[in-house]
Amino acid sequence: MHLNQNIHYLNIYQEKSFLSFVISAIIAFAVGGFFILISRNPKKVIYAKEGFLIVALSWIFASLIGCLPFIISKEIPNFFDAIFETVSGFTTTGASILKDVT
Repeated sequence: MHLNQNIHYLNIYQEKSFLSFVISAIIAFAVGGFFILISRNPKKVIYAKEGFLIVALSWIFASLIGCLPFIISKEIPNFFDAIFETVSGFTTTGASILKDVT
């Protein structure tokens, strides 16, 4: 939902990163749709071990999808810096590699 709101505001204000968010949203919906399709077995019981794995992989995939706009728009061209910035934003640590965030 938030990615769609970002795309809407970027389009209104004619930001140059509009296309990178659209591409990221398409990739996010495709990956999400894939995971929905492969997890359609309602009879499967999820135990604590599988639950921990699901949560850990969800954070990893969310971070990978979240860093796509940075990489596609080349605002942060280094993959590891983009991942750091994304995880920092998701966890609200306040750490940033950006010099000027005004």
